[in-house]
Amino acid sequence: MRKQAEIMELETRQFYQKAIGQVTDAGVRKLLGDLEEVERKHQITARLWKRRSRQMSRRRRTRHNGACLYCRSCSQVWPD
Repeated sequence: MRKQAEIMELETRQFYQKAIGQVTDAGVRKLLGDLEEVERKHQITARLWKRRSRQMSRRRRTRHNGACLYCRSCSQVWPD
């Protein structure tokens, strides 16, 4: 699902970039540029969340050697 969202973000950015090259009205060009920038920020945020998710997953495995609430192997409470 994340991969599909990434693809949609990229396609949307490409659409805005292409549209900017075809529009002559300055106001519309600015709007398209602003929208493209928002999509770029979405991509950056998604990458950061993905990286953070991997780091948290690694920490969970390291702290309990795979035995914690997250893997349902034990009843230990994972410390914050």
